[in-house]
Amino acid sequence: RTFMEFVVRHIALTQSRINLGCHDADADGWLEEAEIFEFVGRSVSTMSALRSLPPEFAQHYCEIATRRFMFAHDAKKRG
Repeated sequence: RTFMEFVVRHIALTQSRINLGCHDADADGWLEEAEIFEFVGRSVSTMSALRSLPPEFAQHYCEIATRRFMFAHDAKKRG
């Protein structure tokens, strides 16, 4: 990898972290399921691969993505 690729990736990750932080309503450093759902819902329109998603499926997609994210990042492994 070149240094420029590293810089671009670092900036993209920093922007994603800032965007996630903007959805933390109570500013406790943790996102609840509803906050992640809101983030995913807003992100669907910005992702080129998901722009063509049928509107009737977009809501269902957001629910699936949110639940998968919550399951994969469950710190206490509660499932």
